[in-house]
Amino acid sequence: IKEDFKLELGKVDIESLGQTLKDLELNSLLNQLQIFESTFSFGGFSRNYEKNRLANTKSDQFKENSIIKGKIELDEMKSSSISVIPEIRPRVILNEKDLKELVDNLMKISGCISPVSLDTETTSINPFKAELVGIGICWGDKLDDLAYIPIGHNNQLINNTSQDSQIPLEKVLELLSPWLRSNDHAKVLQNAKYDRLILLRHGIALNGVILDTLLADYLIDSNSKHSLEFMAKREFGFTTIGFKDIVAKGNTFADVDIQTASLYCGMDVYLTRKLSFKLKSYLDKLGPEIVYILENIEQPLEPVLADMESNGIRIDIPYLKTLSEEICTNLNQIENRAYKIVEEKFNMSSPKQLGEILFDRLGLDRKKSRKTKTGWSTDANVLEKLEHDHPLIPLLIEYRILSKLLSTYVDALPQLVELETGRVHTDFNQAVTSTGRLSSSNPNLQNIPIRTEFSRRIRKAFLPKEGWKLLSADYSQIELRIVAHLSGEEVLCEAFRRGEDVHTLTAKVLFEKDNISDEERRLGKIINFGVIYGMGPLRFSRSTGVSQ
Repeated sequence: IKEDFKLELGKVDIESLGQTLKDLELNSLLNQLQIFESTFSFGGFSRNYEKNRLANTKSDQFKENSIIKGKIELDEMKSSSISVIPEIRPRVILNEKDLKELVDNLMKISGCISPVSLDTETTSINPFKAELVGIGICWGDKLDDLAYIPIGHNNQLINNTSQDSQIPLEKVLELLSPWLRSNDHAKVLQNAKYDRLILLRHGIALNGVILDTLLADYLIDSNSKHSLEFMAKREFGFTTIGFKDIVAKGNTFADVDIQTASLYCGMDVYLTRKLSFKLKSYLDKLGPEIVYILENIEQPLEPVLADMESNGIRIDIPYLKTLSEEICTNLNQIENRAYKIVEEKFNMSSPKQLGEILFDRLGLDRKKSRKTKTGWSTDANVLEKLEHDHPLIPLLIEYRILSKLLSTYVDALPQLVELETGRVHTDFNQAVTSTGRLSSSNPNLQNIPIRTEFSRRIRKAFLPKEGWKLLSADYSQIELRIVAHLSGEEVLCEAFRRGEDVHTLTAKVLFEKDNISDEERRLGKIINFGVIYGMGPLRFSRSTGVSQ
């Protein structure tokens, strides 16, 4: 007898699931418990999630008091998401009387229990070019507990007001300065470093920041996205108005009318304050160690990085110009040598022409390449595979290295000098890498090449202040020390105890000799870090030039 059996879904044990996800440190999944419960419980996602959503939207207030002795109640996590966009009512501050009243109220709010969220609106994401357009502030739970102070909007876009209705920038900063500088008045921000840099340009040191929602979310799950828009969708179930929705192409925030700007900035500060409570509760649930990292490492580091970015670094522009001319001469010489080898001129920067030269004209092994839309691939991996197959290949590799140095550093760095400071100002990113390391961008000053002669010469273009010196300091093989501590490997531990260079020691074992060259030490270093980070034979071969 054949019978069909249909097993009904029961109810997800949300507490056990939550504990398991916590134990496995799957924090992004931990934030989606309500979705899991709705999907895998009886009735399915549409029935359960809709029921929860309707129940949640009966109130237009978010639940904040979810911290109970360092633990988030799972029921609070499930019921805190809503999908209705709050209808905020920001107060637009257009005269000194209202601004003084606002500042008086802010000065009465002290302590960490009820922090105030802050946001600046500007004309550029580059803080050294940005002009301050407006400031948003949210101090409470109500939909009208927030204000927007327009400063630099284009006058003709102010509706039903006189042209002098915006308070002058100097007066706004003068009145806000005592509160902004105060350590006794708790503030929360999204990406506080940017706002700090904006205020620093106007001579105001921002103090009292107790939580940066960007850094808090990064610590909870470094692999997730940490934009305000993404967090709002994830935590509260709705998508906010995007920057591109209100700022037309070619315009800046100064071209947005004040009413629209107040709603946009108001929503940012409203959500930032709501998120600060939620993220703090998540951190408390993860344990005191993660809270310690945020409060004693990441957040104290943020103003330090802001100072570093603000200071910038001097660039020797005449030196780079001379270096550029020298590299261009070398590139011309390489081109002429390449033309002689193939007996014709071609564009060495064209992948299509290179593919035709290498695989059609010279007949190199096509198995070491792959077909693309424009022809045969000639990327770095392909050229590495072909390096010993023809005398043209080393010239192509050298040409690409020099071309990249020229375009990325030698010619690019002088263009990045800010007219206001005469210096290059990089961005130090705290919340980008999945490993927790800092990264540098615009430009990337953290990974200036060093392997070739021209690479090393680029570093001479960075100058200290007149009469000062540049000091280089780094942890001594910190990753390997951690490995030695965790593994207890005796040879490694003893090497550190004796103060030996571990990369040199690895090279001695590898090459079975005592005198090690710089290149041999480099190979030892590649092997050491390859072991730590799981480098395979193919990657090792590419990094070292050693065959598999």
